[in-house]
Amino acid sequence: MRTSRRAARLLALVLAGVLVLAACGDDDDTSTTDTTAADTTQTTTGDTTDTSAAEVAEGEPIKIGFLNIVGTTAFDFFDYSDGVESAVEYLNNDAGGVDGRPIDLLVCEAQGTPESTQACAQQFIEDGVLAVGIGIDIAVPVAQPVLQAAGIPIFGMTPILPQEFSADFSLYWGAGNPGIMPAIAQYAADEGYQKVAIVTTDNAAAVAALPLLKGPLDTLGIPYAEVQGRDGEPSYDPIVQAADAEGADAWIVLASGNFCSGVMASRAKFAIDTPVLTTGLCRSNAVIEGAGGEEAATGWSFAAQSVNVGADATDPEALMFREGSAEYNPGGVVDIGGFYVPAWQLVFTLATAMEGAGVDGLTGQALYDHVKANPGPVFLTGGIDWACGSVPGFPAVCNTDVFIYTKTADGFEDATGGTPINAIGLLG
Repeated sequence: MRTSRRAARLLALVLAGVLVLAACGDDDDTSTTDTTAADTTQTTTGDTTDTSAAEVAEGEPIKIGFLNIVGTTAFDFFDYSDGVESAVEYLNNDAGGVDGRPIDLLVCEAQGTPESTQACAQQFIEDGVLAVGIGIDIAVPVAQPVLQAAGIPIFGMTPILPQEFSADFSLYWGAGNPGIMPAIAQYAADEGYQKVAIVTTDNAAAVAALPLLKGPLDTLGIPYAEVQGRDGEPSYDPIVQAADAEGADAWIVLASGNFCSGVMASRAKFAIDTPVLTTGLCRSNAVIEGAGGEEAATGWSFAAQSVNVGADATDPEALMFREGSAEYNPGGVVDIGGFYVPAWQLVFTLATAMEGAGVDGLTGQALYDHVKANPGPVFLTGGIDWACGSVPGFPAVCNTDVFIYTKTADGFEDATGGTPINAIGLLG
């Protein structure tokens, strides 16, 4: 198997990181590290080092589908698609593929409608894919039974809909809403917040997330007020002023894209310093740049499903992510927010699962059965294993650990000290 070759590349990246740190130590009286700018956008490969010869996969391709919403007003998760594509490029051209075999990635971009998702499912069946990776698609429930009937399992990192939490023939290696919402509530309690304002949009993803947040807040005895807006508001000033008027100790923002940017920019405009808790969707380059830059994000804490992948990262898989992103992402951008990181987690965790199941003669059913029955490492989590069926009421969710990162004047800081929050028990 090629797992050892991928491990060898990880080791090479670790050794390179040690050498870089040692070199920096030699002149620490004269050099400084600016993590504030480097943590969000890198358009060069200056912070990554190609330390070993590329391991090109040259065997028989394995067809994998990827389903994701791109280009709608409410949802445009282009970064998920870009991230999956760059991860597959790196896996195939630098990391030896899956036991020496490259992934033949077939991307289908849905439009958030049952019809477009159904069409994607039919296309995957016609193309004969082994499995389908799911980004974000609010209509995925219509595809699940169709793909299952064809023996094609779904694997993902970000379950957001109740139907996904217990879907047949689908497994998720990331916490998604069932892990992130209670983790945010638990973090609010740990910080001693006595009241929070929930600032939310009204799209399907936010509507699905709300009960998974409110229930844990109720359990923890934290009262909340709700301020609702819509995606594409002409101005987010009224929403921000309404949230500020609640006199809450913190805000919890459930949104993405322009809603995140608008709230972030308006909060900075009015010089409001109330802490904000939110998801990694609001941590993307596009959101922060749309809000006017990193200063606007100061005081925001972002829930994530991975270890630190910033410019100061030392985890070998984080170094791999940064190297591959700089090499294969459009424009060489290294984006530590949004969906680039879950995209890489999806591809490399799926590769690990396929290698564990044995790629020769592998079927979708055999792959699904292997993942469901055998724990394995989730990429970019520092060694957390998936364990499918371990959470009562959420049989398709295989990992509910969540990390929190807070934007300060010095950059993004690990708010949980490297120890993830697992608060799924708050959902009862």
